[in-house]
Amino acid sequence: MRRILDATISELWADKERKFTLSDSELPYFFNWWSRRHDTVRRMVYELIRQGRLMIVGGGWGMADEASTYYQSVIDSYTYSLRKINATFLSCGRPLVAWQADTFGHSREYASLMAQMGYDGLFINPISFDDEIIRMDRKALDFVWRGSDDLGPETDIYTHKLFDGYWSPPGFCFDSMCSDPLFITSDTFFSNVDERVDLFVKSIRDRQAPSYNTKQVLVMMGKRLGYFNAKIWFENIDKLIDNVNKKSYKDGDQINVMYSTPACYLKSVYEENPVLETKQDDFLPYAYDKYSYLSGMYTSRPTFKYLVREANIFLQMSKQLQVLGNLGNNDALFEEFMWIMGVSQDHNIISGAMRPHVLSFYTKKLYLAVQRSTLLIEEAFNKIRGCPKTTEYRLCFFNHSACPNTEKSTFHIMVYNPLAWSVTMPVRLPILNKMYDVFDPKGDKMKAVAMKIPEQVKKIPNRRSKAVTELVFMAKLPALGFKSYFVDETETLRRKKSIIKKINKKTQKKYFIRQTARDNATYFNDEENNYYKEIKSMNNISNINAADDYNDIVVPTRTETPDFINYINDKMTTQNDDVTTDKSIIKDTILEDDSNRNYMEKEKYLFEESTESFIRNKYIQINLNEYRKVSSLNLSNGININLDLQFYFYVSDDPLQLNNTKRSPGAYIFRPMDNEPEPIIDNFETKIYKSYILEEIHSKYSDYASFVLRLYVDSPVLEVDWIIGPVPVSDHLGKDVFIRYMTDLENNGVFYTDANGRQMVKRIRNKRALYEPYNLDHVAGNFYPVTSRIYMEDTKKNLRLSIFNDRSQGGASLQDGSIDLMVHRRILTDDSGVQTYLNETENDAGIIVRGTHYLYLTKADFKQNRLFEKKFLKETELKPQIIVSKISQMTDKTYWLKYKNQFSGLKTKLPFGVHILTLQQWDQHTLLLRLENYLENIDVVANRIKRIFLRDLFVNVKLKKVSETNLSANINLIDWVPLLWRTNGTFVKNFNEFYGDGKIEYSNDVLGSLEDVDLNKEVTLIPQQIRTFLIDFVYLF
Repeated sequence: MRRILDATISELWADKERKFTLSDSELPYFFNWWSRRHDTVRRMVYELIRQGRLMIVGGGWGMADEASTYYQSVIDSYTYSLRKINATFLSCGRPLVAWQADTFGHSREYASLMAQMGYDGLFINPISFDDEIIRMDRKALDFVWRGSDDLGPETDIYTHKLFDGYWSPPGFCFDSMCSDPLFITSDTFFSNVDERVDLFVKSIRDRQAPSYNTKQVLVMMGKRLGYFNAKIWFENIDKLIDNVNKKSYKDGDQINVMYSTPACYLKSVYEENPVLETKQDDFLPYAYDKYSYLSGMYTSRPTFKYLVREANIFLQMSKQLQVLGNLGNNDALFEEFMWIMGVSQDHNIISGAMRPHVLSFYTKKLYLAVQRSTLLIEEAFNKIRGCPKTTEYRLCFFNHSACPNTEKSTFHIMVYNPLAWSVTMPVRLPILNKMYDVFDPKGDKMKAVAMKIPEQVKKIPNRRSKAVTELVFMAKLPALGFKSYFVDETETLRRKKSIIKKINKKTQKKYFIRQTARDNATYFNDEENNYYKEIKSMNNISNINAADDYNDIVVPTRTETPDFINYINDKMTTQNDDVTTDKSIIKDTILEDDSNRNYMEKEKYLFEESTESFIRNKYIQINLNEYRKVSSLNLSNGININLDLQFYFYVSDDPLQLNNTKRSPGAYIFRPMDNEPEPIIDNFETKIYKSYILEEIHSKYSDYASFVLRLYVDSPVLEVDWIIGPVPVSDHLGKDVFIRYMTDLENNGVFYTDANGRQMVKRIRNKRALYEPYNLDHVAGNFYPVTSRIYMEDTKKNLRLSIFNDRSQGGASLQDGSIDLMVHRRILTDDSGVQTYLNETENDAGIIVRGTHYLYLTKADFKQNRLFEKKFLKETELKPQIIVSKISQMTDKTYWLKYKNQFSGLKTKLPFGVHILTLQQWDQHTLLLRLENYLENIDVVANRIKRIFLRDLFVNVKLKKVSETNLSANINLIDWVPLLWRTNGTFVKNFNEFYGDGKIEYSNDVLGSLEDVDLNKEVTLIPQQIRTFLIDFVYLF
């Protein structure tokens, strides 16, 4: 990029007619280059931008992917980048059009966000080959795209599909790496001017122009990493323009060629005022050809996708606590954090198409940014709590169920909730084999239990922990605030242990040491007792046998049923209505008295293994069949469905081995060798563990595939804690692993996926909304991006099953009643040509991936539960985070109680459905505040419009003056004038209802009037609306 920018700026300066467009995918490189240039070069660049000859398009910090990104991270990326552009080049540098010229698929929500950011147009590429061919026939490669039905015309944006992407027309690449002929004008005998001009005119007039409903034609002149030799490019473009215009004038053709930019092109189109088509769906998934669907990238590199999601939570926490804690200048920390978060949204990064060293670089940068943010969080906690500045906290590897700071006798934790409402969540802390008490912020003892850590988790390589149990308790957290909890070893247990130590010195026999088991006796020899001493060194626990650690637990023996594999195979070949359940184990009533449940009243500390064939709470019961496999789900209101959870994998295609010419699968492309998946059933085993706070089913399908189902006592949601890996590739074939949730619901191929964590978009198996797909791949062509949620409905039974995930994944409903979520990919081929293999390894074995799904079953027409689902969605996307006191800073509970252990930064309770999307210190005396109504119109029960008063919103912060901006906070809303376009039809009111059902109800398209904002007046929010404010403030402390 350094060479490209140096050469391009020099050539632009050499001729005032020349223009150049700089994409946002190059902005991180551009500003790095800018910081290392002399002031003379900087003045040249500024003057070129001021003259409109160097134009920035897009404006994100990298060209964000549209399938796998979370909307909050996209908004942050644009806010950060556009602010940097404005600070450097003032308003002259503001991009006027959005630029998505290289993202593989285009999201409806992304179009909505771009419109709300004030862009005049959106330029996209590519779209599926069959969709593009059909659009070319209709002259519909430019159209008006409505990003949100709920927000209506405010999200309409002119959209232009770039004909050749950002590449020059065939035959006109003037790069030193291209083989296309250059213009020869110096010798009349060898001159090729006429030939080249005729070819160019024919290409534009006959090949490109007929696909657009306008006289204007936008011709891109570039390539990937082009303009190393900018002199050759510009000299040949100069000759092309000059000679085409001369020939046109001579022949009387109405063709005029000039240097231009996308913004200038859009202005010309707008002045022509054409009638354009409308669009309300999206361009997902993207198909390069009939064999190549780029739906694998929705899942590729799942651990990196999870890290990006977690990093976003810590960025929001840091921004909030910077304000609420009245901290000093942390600009350097935020600059680093927002830089890497913005880059991570890039379509080449979050999609997973990275070489190993590139992946390592961005993973390390993200990890360090998160770790450094804890210094800010720590400072805020200490200041708010009033405790010494030297108090330190650490993050733990809870995804490994490991934490050296909790594997000791005494510690305290801080749990921060970044949401604007109270959240109740389970806290799980890896602990030593001791009995612990948990104390709330007031010092009152809380209910807590010790639960078994899954065996597969304990075998994670490099897991430095000897913990075999987790301390579990329920935490109710205040809005936009934290609670501190103190954890201490039970005093009575300490006295018992001191006695046992004296006895152990005299004998090698086994002695009674505690009373926690069913049979009230546990016996250990001296060697086993030594294991229970506090950990002094952290060792890998893969060789620990957990069964030996719980000799007090009666483990029932069970003979494997030889027909089990036949049972699985039958499941694969039967239809939904053939799925049966052993009725003898289904309870009609969840809350009935049961003698086997008496232990629940005893509130025992340690879990117990159960021989029962179900787990349940007051809302849900999950039943096992005779094979000890999940078979059904019952709700307390009498709703019963069949439910089967099964791991499968597709064998990845390998064109080289099969000797064909198809593109190879890889980070982008998902293509199975066989459309029938293989079940993972190598070594099936199920155990049930119960306590009075939660109940769990541990199911192992093989050495590399298992899950834990959890029901917490007061939760209507079923948690699925899955773990995959190392995926075997000894057969030299890649694998795409997914979980199939099979029910007896009849969804008729219809399901819904979220768009970037916001609105829900309807999908229909083997169909596209506005065209008939060509030779659709019935597997890869039916996978869609699931950023946060997927659901299906049975309209006859009036039921909806929703699944919430913790990172972007590919999702589908390939069979009626089923939802498939792809959780891991290990692919041995490369589809990029630059060796971005998805064969991630650690210690010479494939990586292990752990994640969580949440299942929620409800009546489809019960709107109160829709509200719960939308609220729960936010609680999974921005889940509260746990930070633990440093291991060397053990403190006494009396000392801990002296400090403020509970805090909420929210002074005024917000209406249900209102989310504080952004709380950020903009400068020393200004806040950036974004309020979002996260509900959709379909969710509304009574109050569609939410009303909020800003003045007394936060504790210890006095708001003085407010102004409203566009979504990206770079334009005052009063200064934004949207472009209005003529269309050949009216938008439907709800495209989800129109698609498939044919329900036509037209939208009443009236742009809303601009409200005056005043701290003494209420602010209103309609469904899906995000409003952005810059507010002057002062602290009250």
